[in-house]
Amino acid sequence: MTIGSEEQATKMDDLYVKSESLRIADECVREFGLDDRASILSLIPKNSIGAEIGVFTGMFSEKIISIVNPTKLYLVDWWEKQGEYFGDWGKYTDFGRLNTADAKSAVRYRSREYAKRETVELVESESVDWLSRQPECSLDWVYLDTDHKYGQTLEEIRIAASRLRPGGMILGDDWYPDYRHVHAGVMLAVNDFVRESDYNILIAGRANQWLIMKCPEVGELEGDAE
Repeated sequence: MTIGSEEQATKMDDLYVKSESLRIADECVREFGLDDRASILSLIPKNSIGAEIGVFTGMFSEKIISIVNPTKLYLVDWWEKQGEYFGDWGKYTDFGRLNTADAKSAVRYRSREYAKRETVELVESESVDWLSRQPECSLDWVYLDTDHKYGQTLEEIRIAASRLRPGGMILGDDWYPDYRHVHAGVMLAVNDFVRESDYNILIAGRANQWLIMKCPEVGELEGDAE
């Protein structure tokens, strides 16, 4: 069965009947540019190993699976570890009425066929804790979409960078160049990490997405030109 099939739609309808808040959350994700956000995924190498950290209801996870076709995808979120309900993120969480278990059920259903083949693994964990437990050079990419605060994001980026294979990338959501924006911490954290490291910003802004990679050595660039 493929993602987006009629059977899947029917099952999601069943979940929506159980949780009106889940339906509202998914409508918000679609409304606020799900397809536009997914355009950045074409830059991720196919058949790679990566992690989406901050999964919510798994709608973006579906995009990752269908576009990237990863050989291994870790879907990492707090879900029930943060409590019975998400915080009040406005309409996204139906003003704090969205049950974390219902969101996790949606993710489990949306990824179920790939999970059976052990391609997808759901991990209920705090982001920094999970990243810290991963071996060095174990990931090709990490997509971050967590609390968007400066300190948390900077720590996530630093640890993620130490777990990437050569040529790996870190990317994520909610890049806003306005210092007054509630999610400005993402932009500030990315900029500060680039200043302290040998990473470059390749993308920043379109559909509020960003992507950074390590700069190649000058000799590597000269070798490519020969």
